[in-house]
Amino acid sequence: MSLNLATHAHNSVRFFPDEIALIHDERRLTYREFQQAFVAFAAHLHGLGVQPGDHIALYAPNRMSFTVAYLGILHAGAAGVLKNGTVAVRPAKRLRKKTNISEAVIPFGELT
Repeated sequence: MSLNLATHAHNSVRFFPDEIALIHDERRLTYREFQQAFVAFAAHLHGLGVQPGDHIALYAPNRMSFTVAYLGILHAGAAGVLKNGTVAVRPAKRLRKKTNISEAVIPFGELT
């Protein structure tokens, strides 16, 4: 098992499952709920064909969905290429062609 932020999040669930892990406005997620969300997102990525070692661009604002998606990417064994959520889609497509990014993930709304 690789050591990354997703690994630390899994460890936090063992010790603090019902403590609050994320807060955004009025929404709160416990460590257990957070883990369930990013593991589900990782499964979704695997369903799209993402393999360990793939580079995944993540276009998202600084919200709860960004954190869930990023840890989901790591849990899937992929590398996250983080981009500001305000980047236009057209430049994002050019970036994908010029790099070895496997998929571009643009979450709209919350992932939980």
